[in-house]
Order: sequence, then C-alpha cells, then structure tokens
Amino acid sequence: MDSRDPTCQGGWDEQISQKFLDYGRYFVPERESQLQIIVDLVPCPDRPGTIFELCCGEGLLAQALLERFPACTVCGFDGSTTMLRRAQERLARFGERFQPKPFDLASRSWRAVDRPVHAVVTSLAVHHLERPQKQVLFRDVHRMLAPGGVFVVADLVEPAHPLGREVAAKAWDEAVRERALELDGTTDGFDFFQRERWNSYRYFDPEDIDKPSRLLDQLKWLEQAGFVDVDIYWMRAGHVIFGGWKPGSVTAWRDHQAGDSAESFDHRAEAARGRPGAFTGMPCSREFGIGSGAWPWPWRFTSPQTIGHFFAGRLNWPWRRSGMGTSPSAP
Repeated sequence: MDSRDPTCQGGWDEQISQKFLDYGRYFVPERESQLQIIVDLVPCPDRPGTIFELCCGEGLLAQALLERFPACTVCGFDGSTTMLRRAQERLARFGERFQPKPFDLASRSWRAVDRPVHAVVTSLAVHHLERPQKQVLFRDVHRMLAPGGVFVVADLVEPAHPLGREVAAKAWDEAVRERALELDGTTDGFDFFQRERWNSYRYFDPEDIDKPSRLLDQLKWLEQAGFVDVDIYWMRAGHVIFGGWKPGSVTAWRDHQAGDSAESFDHRAEAARGRPGAFTGMPCSREFGIGSGAWPWPWRFTSPQTIGHFFAGRLNWPWRRSGMGTSPSAP
C-alpha cells in the first residue's frame, strides 16, 4: 500500500519511488490493518478469477490477495518501473498468477477488458486524479466488474472544513511518529517525513499532484456509477477505506465467468439493482440504508466536532441506526 504514491502520475521520478520504498512503511497509518481490511472485503470466488490492483507499488497488497485467493490472478498496474520490478521480485513465487502491467492511471486504454474482473482494489492513488477523472474511473470500474464484484478504494480524502485539515495534519504526523518509534525505537522515519514535507494536509500546494476529493462526494459518485452497498470500512488521519459492489447475483457472476464480455452483463446488473434477492455484498448494509440510492445519511462532515472525530482517528463502529438511515456513534 502506498501513500502519496509517486508511481501513477507524472511529476515524480524513479528516485522518489525509491524513497517511498525505503520510507513508506512509516508513512501509511496502520498499514497492516489496511491490507487486511481490503483483502477481507474481496468475496471468495469458487473458481479462477482476476483481480486488478491499480498502482500496486512494491506488491504488498497483491501478495496478501494471492495468498488469500489461490485460484485468482492479480494484475498489478503501476507507472513506475522501479515499483513493478520490486513487485515482480517479491511475488516471483506466485509465477504467472501475478501479472505486472505498466500503465497511466488517468488513461482509459487499460480499462478495456475481454472478460469482467472479480474485484478492483487500489490504495492511495485515486487522489492523484481530478474530480471528473475520478467520476470517469468509477464508471469504468463498474463496467469492468463482474456482477457481485467489489471496488475497494483506500485513499486520502479532502477535509470539508479548514479545521478538519488542521486535525488531519496533526493526526498524520502523530501516526508516523508512533510508527517510527514502534519499528525502530527512534524518530528517524518521522524526521524524514517532516523534511520531505510529505504531509499534504500540513503543506498544502494547489499545484501539487495530490488532488483529494471530499469523502461524501466520492461516495455519491460511486452510487451514481451504479454501485450499491456503498460503505466506509476504516478511517484515520485523513486516510479512508471505502467502496461498493456491482449489483448481480452469484449465479450471474458464475455465468459471467464462462466467457461473456463485461458490456453484455451491464444490462443484467442494472436489472438486478434493487431487486429482492439480488447480491448485496455486505449483509448489514440494507438494514442501515447504505446503498439505497437515496443517501439517507443524517450526518455530514460540516462541524469542527464531527471533522475532528473523523480525521483525528476513527469514528466508533459499528454504526448505530437512526430514523433517517445511518449515524456513526460518537467516540
């Protein structure tokens, strides 16, 4: 998993990629927990399938996916030759089950698939895209997925209030400092983080490659793209894991694996949306109102208190039900 991943857009070079390989373990809050959560959100296939990882970096997430799903192939896309080479070295024992693929995240050329994919995952890369590019990506991923497939995004998000940015900056600094002390017993990793001005919440530059969008906007874009059961799974220090599911039954996914194209299943997925018995992905989502298409959430990241809860750490889970839909429990 990569934070401010330098591998997927212009403006970065291979030297920066090497720096991230050396220091990334300090920069990503709760890295191992994030890996585990992403893998847990991928449904277990009962036959061979393909998983796309966008901006795979050195292959940590791909490794976890390959170990969990021995019948699956992971296509690891990245724009850095340094990262792809490191990923190939790390994942050599998996043979052809790992397919390294150079790409440009913003380009649509890699999104034309012969057969739909089981899942698409990405860690801290989508924030390099502009708002319209994110919306196009979400629509294209929905089209690429098999019925019942999942799209999981781990990323930086834009605070909705200036105070939220301040809280996120402090929380990210503290997370990196804690990590450096945990791993090495020193603050050397944190000191490098500070010298490199890596904390984009603290050192905001409107010309920077980082273009994070508000979380609520992205959740809406997922629903507009056709995803259901859109949800948030983890959050800390401005970093979030969220995603959604392409409608469709498990039977449709199995039929789909027989060889039909992604486009041929789009009309079936649309027909399945909202139909009783359709695949819902997360068992509690329907009760809580997530993915209903009406966005019944009564809360918004608009008050300093709520923003502080979100960006300083995590909102307390599980969600509690309210009369209008869902509401996060206060920490």
